[in-house]
Amino acid sequence: TTFLAVTLGILLTISIRPGFANSDEVLEKKESSKGTTTDTLLDLFTNCFPPNLVQATMQQYKTLIVDPGNEVVEDSSTGAYIDPDVKETWKMRGSWNNSTNILGLVIFSIATGIAISLSGEEGKPLLSFFKSVSHVMMKITNWVVHLAPVGVAFLIAGEILHMKSVYAELVKLAWYLITVTLGITIQGFVILPIIYGLVTKTLPFKFIGKMGPALATAFGTASSAATLPVTIN
Repeated sequence: TTFLAVTLGILLTISIRPGFANSDEVLEKKESSKGTTTDTLLDLFTNCFPPNLVQATMQQYKTLIVDPGNEVVEDSSTGAYIDPDVKETWKMRGSWNNSTNILGLVIFSIATGIAISLSGEEGKPLLSFFKSVSHVMMKITNWVVHLAPVGVAFLIAGEILHMKSVYAELVKLAWYLITVTLGITIQGFVILPIIYGLVTKTLPFKFIGKMGPALATAFGTASSAATLPVTIN
């Protein structure tokens, strides 16, 4: 479900482009450095297997393409021609973005859980350790959820003070809200109910009714981690 959510988010962002209110100059600068849609999807699979687990908590891999300029040039190392109008011919380079590699962490957690389960008695000490860590983190997450509205209000107030055009920023914010709301709605009320129905062979409406508080929290925070305390209760 995390993979589906990430894929859905990428597709919606590419389709709607909530930051399109930028000036043409800024857009051209950003366009010259970002990868193609194919590169973005392939990066999802690359990030599934992070080379460094600690790095995955802070960074994730991203493929960038290098703008060759306005003229067709020949790549000295391969002899291929690089056409400015065909991005598939541009040179690529890897980079690390300062954002958590959720997919890599999820896959590592699943593999660790399976290994602990297969280890039997020898894996119980590690299982007890993770349970203790989970309990402590749930407490901290619960505190963060209650303090989040205040923190977000101050963050927004600080950003407003640096805005050159409040209207332009509000337009981008409106499109961002539309994109996020649409993504959460599709994921929560279309994709997940379909998966639930296929797995359990029952209608999801009764389950949705019982999970109302957790779903409402997930919809409002757009965070599965922030929803865990409510889900467990």
